[in-house]
Amino acid sequence: MRRQNTLKIKSQSGFTLVEVLTVLAIIGIVVMQAIPAVSSWLDKSRLDGIARRIANDLHYCRQHAISENRYYIVDFTGADPITYTIKYGDVLGTYGTTVKTQTLDDSKNFVTFTNSSDPVFNYRGMTISTTTLVITNVKGKTRTITINLGGKISTVNS
Repeated sequence: MRRQNTLKIKSQSGFTLVEVLTVLAIIGIVVMQAIPAVSSWLDKSRLDGIARRIANDLHYCRQHAISENRYYIVDFTGADPITYTIKYGDVLGTYGTTVKTQTLDDSKNFVTFTNSSDPVFNYRGMTISTTTLVITNVKGKTRTITINLGGKISTVNS
């Protein structure tokens, strides 16, 4: 009787070079499709952040004008980058004390900024005139911050 030697075939694990290259090509295509979406999202996020910081400082001024019984002004002094100074005083038109100067460095070469006037809040939280601030990024997306006579601050995306 002859004995048959049976060969045991080991199961091999792993990937072939062709399979690895195929997966890498698919990942590359997906990443290339996602880059414009991520870039657009980052631009929108930066614009929203700039508008949010300005709106927060406007709310700060309104609250302190009411609580301290003073006039507060947000004096916009630069547009590239957006720069403004928060000041207060006891008499309308006289703002001798500077609270802080803010420079939004991430707005440089990224947005255009226009304002109709510098917002002034009185001791009741109301403004002297309606103020509109418009921030537009390089892709044309706009955020408009409006302060009405009653002191309400609203932000509109467009």
